[in-house]
This record gives sequence, structure tokens and C-alpha cells, in this order.
Amino acid sequence: MADINAILLSMMDMCNNHFIRGSESGKFEILESVIGLKGDYMPGQYALIMGSRLNDGLFAFIDTLYTLEGSKDEPEFDGTVYILSPPKIFMELAQEIQRFDEAEGKVSPYASESVLGFHSYTKAQGKDGKPLTWQTAYADSLQPWRMMWKDI
Repeated sequence: MADINAILLSMMDMCNNHFIRGSESGKFEILESVIGLKGDYMPGQYALIMGSRLNDGLFAFIDTLYTLEGSKDEPEFDGTVYILSPPKIFMELAQEIQRFDEAEGKVSPYASESVLGFHSYTKAQGKDGKPLTWQTAYADSLQPWRMMWKDI
């Protein structure tokens, strides 16, 4: 099963849009999955951690204590934490992509194979003739959120 946070981060990277609502830089610690932040953030927002030895990546805040779902304890690191707030429709698209990825996302050059005394293959192709991935299947759906330059 594809990790929703990995899909979200890939979508944001692809769009050059991380829906940044704030950031904090400096020394941090993560103990019992709680990160020490100074700002006022809400459950449902995301933390994109950069500069950590164990926790670089995207994590959801699951409570007002800044508990990061799936994080590892890390006594101290010097880095940046970006606070992200993707819109609801973007999140719904991520869930749709996750379902697509689970059903169709095993990248293979073949859409079908039949064996009746001999082999017959049909190649899976997107518009460009390459194997169909979620990135090509959902490129048009991601277009409204694309930014020209990287935001991180």
C-alpha cells in the first residue's frame, strides 16, 4: 500500500507547491513523536522536516501537542520545519491517487498478456507512449496547483 504522506510530498514536489503556511528553523527534538515547535499549528496540518538525521519527510500533526504520526525519537537536530496546509480537494486527489497506485501503479510495460500456445502482449501506454503512472494519469488534475518556481 502506497504511503499517503509519500504521495502527498511527491504531488507537492511535482507542482512546486507545498502550501506553506509557516516555517521554523533551528534546533529541534522529537521525543515520543512530539516535536518542540513555537508556533500555533492545528491537527490536520503537516510538518515537512528537513535537516533531520532520522525524520526528514512529511508528517501529519495528529493533535495540538504537535505529535507527528510515524516519526522516530530524535534527541536533537538542526534543521527546518515547514508547516503545510494543503486544501481539502488536494487531499482528496491524493487519496484518489493512492487508490490508483494500489490498483494500477505497479509500473509494467504490459497492460495484458495472453498465452494460448504462444505469447501475446499489449503494452500499457499513456499519451506519450510510456508506461502509465499516476504522475502521467493525474498530470492534468494537478495543473491548477502548479507553480512556476520551487517554493522549497
